[in-house]
Amino acid sequence: MNSSKPIKYGVYKRKSGRREVYFSFEGRQIHLTRLPWGKTLKSDLDAALLVAYLKRFGYHPEKFGKDVSFQFSKAINVWIKNSNISPEWLKQRKLIAKKKFIPYFKSRDIRTISTIHILEFYTALKSKGFSSHYLSSLMKELHAFLNFNKKSLTTFPDFPKITVQEPAIKWLTSEEQDRVFQHIPKQDLPIFEFMRRYGCRINEASGLLKANVHLENNPSYVVLATVLGAMGQLKPTTKTKRIKVLPIIPELRWLFENENGSDFVFAKKRKPYTNKMLNLIWNRANKISGVTTINLYNAMRHSFGWQRLNQGYSLDEIKTVMGHTSTKTTERYAAYQLQTLEGIIRGNDKSTIGSPDIKLLDFKGGNKNGEKTLSLEL
Repeated sequence: MNSSKPIKYGVYKRKSGRREVYFSFEGRQIHLTRLPWGKTLKSDLDAALLVAYLKRFGYHPEKFGKDVSFQFSKAINVWIKNSNISPEWLKQRKLIAKKKFIPYFKSRDIRTISTIHILEFYTALKSKGFSSHYLSSLMKELHAFLNFNKKSLTTFPDFPKITVQEPAIKWLTSEEQDRVFQHIPKQDLPIFEFMRRYGCRINEASGLLKANVHLENNPSYVVLATVLGAMGQLKPTTKTKRIKVLPIIPELRWLFENENGSDFVFAKKRKPYTNKMLNLIWNRANKISGVTTINLYNAMRHSFGWQRLNQGYSLDEIKTVMGHTSTKTTERYAAYQLQTLEGIIRGNDKSTIGSPDIKLLDFKGGNKNGEKTLSLEL
């Protein structure tokens, strides 16, 4: 090497387990993952061998050739294989890499990606008319990928700031819910009634286990601690990673008293309802009813929140039921907390959908201006 100062070599262990030798050469940061004869640096011994070689013979780029491990298409697959995320999100990550990242960056050396390349990619995405929310998600994924390889980058590129415009939240009055519920098959009503009354997420209702229903206690309560994943697997955690302990008010006791031959409270042919199944049932009933088209999440969870908010309950009270605050699993906590939450779950409704003996929630809908599409998020 043509340098008056001794070169300092560093060895970095990548998450894949392979080693990387890095050093400065003619003003550039060099990263090597192979010996001159092509062997991958799989151990500290391999790295030490490469350093010894460089000290004796010097660095000659033509001896090492092109290091394909830093090609975008190769490196991103290494990142995906080492991703510690849910199966659902892993599937999405693979799809994003295949459809969006690799076609654009191809075999570009990730060490050469600079701020200008990031901005050019962002501009290309914007030209396709993607929403700000989707653009933000894509750029966060790209940022995460480069961050995984940050020790190999000379300079970490800047990313554009994206302002995400959250869509206005749509919701239904209890009367509109009643109209849709009239077209839901009777055998499917319990799980929809549960989502409507408890304001829970779809996967929380699908993943509710009978073992977490305590009808024998006084007061009776239910624990939302498991969810059903998009691929049908039971997951022992909710989105917020916090459980919810909620009361079973007498009017809703019938929801939990069923013999369906399953470990799940709500099941169809002994199998839990999947997100896809529930959305198909809802969309069909929604269309037949003539009620404004609305997705199941908004029709259940957001409608619960807005109905209770308009009934005079505080945001803190509503969020406690909806799972935005931490709770404890002990019976002592349950006995204390459940009594204070009964009124929120019951609301002021007197709807009769779901059971001929039940008279519950009654809300005359909308705000004082008759508007039903609001922007506050619960």
